[in-house]
Amino acid sequence: MHKVDSGLFIPFVSHFYRAMATKLNLVDDNDKLLNKGDAMIYIGRENRKQLVIVCPECGRVSASAGNHSYNEETKTYHPSIVHNKDLGGCGWHGWLRNGEFTEC
Repeated sequence: MHKVDSGLFIPFVSHFYRAMATKLNLVDDNDKLLNKGDAMIYIGRENRKQLVIVCPECGRVSASAGNHSYNEETKTYHPSIVHNKDLGGCGWHGWLRNGEFTEC
């Protein structure tokens, strides 16, 4: 933070800046998938716990595919999440670790 003459503090922004993490909010019904960070667990292939999420970047609902797996104890999703542009997503790429979505 830099102090200016008016007494206000202005944050210093550089190319190293990363957006703040979005908190995970698990919901129990797809009608409640309303806000960035909302997610609902479903059972996918091979009985893996997977997620339908509201993208932390654009706010659109998206479901995972393939070998993703959600760990309820650690609130972690593996591997990383890609909101694929080829499938209508915004291109966001990030992680859900310890209950927080963060950009890669």
